[in-house]
Amino acid sequence: MDRIASLPPELLANIFKFLSGNALRQVRLVCHRWRCVVSSYRALATRLALRLKRGNGRGSYWMGQNFQPPPLVPVSSFAFVCWGIEGVDGWWPAFGRKLTVLTMTACTVRFEVFVAMLRVTPNLKCLELDVMSFEGSRPVAPDFRLEHVEKLWLIRVYCEAFSVEDVIEVLTVMCPRVKDFAMRMLVGMEILQKVMRRFETTLEKFQVKVKRRENDLKAYPIEQHPPENLVADMCILQGLRLKRVSMDVSDPFDEEDWKRLIQAQPDIEELILYVDFSWRLKRIAELTPKIRVLELHPVCIMNLQYLNSFQQLEFLKVHGNNLGNDPIHDVLFHPRLKELHLRSVHLVHFLYYLQQCTLLEHIQLEDCRFENRIIAPTTFPNLRNLALHYCNVDRKVLLFIFNGSPRLEQVRLSRMDHVDDQVVEVLCRRATGLWKLELNQVGVTDIGGMCIIQYAHSLEELRLIETECSMRVIEILQRTRNLRPKMLFSPPPDHLQSFNKKWASVLHKIYPDFSGNHVATHSGNGRSPLWDTTRDSSKLAVLGAYPLTSMINHGCSANVMRVELPGDRVAIVATRQIAPGEQIFEAY
Repeated sequence: MDRIASLPPELLANIFKFLSGNALRQVRLVCHRWRCVVSSYRALATRLALRLKRGNGRGSYWMGQNFQPPPLVPVSSFAFVCWGIEGVDGWWPAFGRKLTVLTMTACTVRFEVFVAMLRVTPNLKCLELDVMSFEGSRPVAPDFRLEHVEKLWLIRVYCEAFSVEDVIEVLTVMCPRVKDFAMRMLVGMEILQKVMRRFETTLEKFQVKVKRRENDLKAYPIEQHPPENLVADMCILQGLRLKRVSMDVSDPFDEEDWKRLIQAQPDIEELILYVDFSWRLKRIAELTPKIRVLELHPVCIMNLQYLNSFQQLEFLKVHGNNLGNDPIHDVLFHPRLKELHLRSVHLVHFLYYLQQCTLLEHIQLEDCRFENRIIAPTTFPNLRNLALHYCNVDRKVLLFIFNGSPRLEQVRLSRMDHVDDQVVEVLCRRATGLWKLELNQVGVTDIGGMCIIQYAHSLEELRLIETECSMRVIEILQRTRNLRPKMLFSPPPDHLQSFNKKWASVLHKIYPDFSGNHVATHSGNGRSPLWDTTRDSSKLAVLGAYPLTSMINHGCSANVMRVELPGDRVAIVATRQIAPGEQIFEAY
């Protein structure tokens, strides 16, 4: 340790850069000198991110002037999730100076407070707002600029006393050098044209969906005449050099207009397309042979055979919600593909497609189906990230994929009926470098948990959500390695509140000091200590009530957690060291 301590900080920073973000967080806790190294070097600090998340209730999670968050590590990326913000004067100024990425999701804030927050973030490079609600008076242009902001995403923004156009006007003036701009709000064509012209010399990615139908409420209104739409502006602006655009190429589709766009913007490499016929895909592929990234939104039932016309693809994302339930028998082939995202797609020959894409590094499938016919044994040498959610995948196919994926690092399996202990064992045996694993509503028991303990030696992050693993296995995991597993449980039934009121009078007779809001509502593994949720909701059977443990107060910085034990028992487990006389808090 003395030799390591004598290393210069530049050499330590060079060593630390090979660690993951989670490992860097642990390195900061070793000593003051290592903490300074991680915090001082931008290449390391940019890999640290924090998310401050609370529930949806405004009354309980409103952030006022005197709000003090838990101790926060100095990071470059920060996210607010489900907060109402009235002021952050106490802690935000010092914390915001180092931020380069700020994300706000499902938040409510006064616009003048929001501007004050941005004023103390001079190094900000990325600003993302989604489901954002602004209150207060009409915004005015501020007297400062965020010159470093390159990414401005306004996904869904709502206003009470003023319009969304006012917010866009202020933010686009405040951030004059945006390269990546995206909006998903219903605004007028004039504001879109103004945004494009304002960022003419810097804009590279412009993601909007134009409206061509009266019933398409999620898109932008746009005239159908080419001289009056956004495509015409993209062709006219001389300083514009776009690399990523989002377009609706369904009827009416003007091929000449598209040709003019490609001639005026030859650097386009990434497309987001809303399309209705396959032949349009073929024509676009012929006009744009350099496309590397394609996100496809079919607006009706269509086949995908002309996807093969995009032979330079490295990223493919297909939203198949409108493709129907019929299987797609087209054989796809993209030899350069590195990342694949499919949603609601029934692709029969998926395994064959997977076998041909030897460079694939990331696969994400949601609500997908494909034929469970095993082909010849195959190795996927570059596959590092796999996420499967609610997919109809047979157990033997899962074993086939995991046996051939020795370099997997991150795996997420959610709502998969055929994931069991053997699948987890094969995964942990083969993927020796696995460092992040999430199992959500799958049939994994203590046997699978012991396989994780025995074989997943590189694991840093583990999430078990509604599995059948007991707390005994979790405790062994915590004792055998520096790993903090995260266990989540399902919420209680909707009518538990009426149950509380009904049984409060009964419990009051047994416990005179008992009040009606003290009934425990903890649930896990699809079954609550209070009642069995698998039975008919009108005939629920009471399993138990826990007035003593339910008297623990709620705290944002909880020091205990409630766990379910066999025999309808609950236990209160400390999540950190608790000093004598310290009050116990639980986050519920």
